[in-house]
Amino acid sequence: MKRVVMISLLLLLALSLVTGCMNRVGDTAYRALTQEEIDRFVREEHIEPLSIETAADTTVILHDRGIYYLSKHNDQLIKNHSQWGSTGRKVKTGMTRTGSPHVFVIINDETLLKDAYLVEAVFGDGNSVSELTKGNRGFVLFYDKNQTNLSIRGNWELNIYDEKEEVIYYDTF
Repeated sequence: MKRVVMISLLLLLALSLVTGCMNRVGDTAYRALTQEEIDRFVREEHIEPLSIETAADTTVILHDRGIYYLSKHNDQLIKNHSQWGSTGRKVKTGMTRTGSPHVFVIINDETLLKDAYLVEAVFGDGNSVSELTKGNRGFVLFYDKNQTNLSIRGNWELNIYDEKEEVIYYDTF
């Protein structure tokens, strides 16, 4: 009987510790922005988004001059911004290999944009992600939106297809 009571008390103590730790994790949790917060941010920063994506606890806003990574922590905005100058390239690309790996693509060439139907990123391990262009110029293509602790290696390739599923643009990075 003493043994059962002792085991029960130990289990109750362990459960209390786990519950307490879980509550602390909630105190330090990050979250993605709401649509209202995104709209306010875009207005205040005077940017025209080419793509807005949410992955796990982060909102990603791609625009002509850069890319924002935004999260909220205890109602405080956490902002990371990478920016670049203009280039004469038909397609501007970039990649983040860790965390929530993704590539971004901006189609700058009007003829290519007019003919583009689908944008596809093929990662070094063969995993591919694609999105219909629907007349959009900017894309953020995640390796896996639900993972936040990934690290990928190797080259990746970009394919842009027309409506006939023919490759009209290809590059390897």
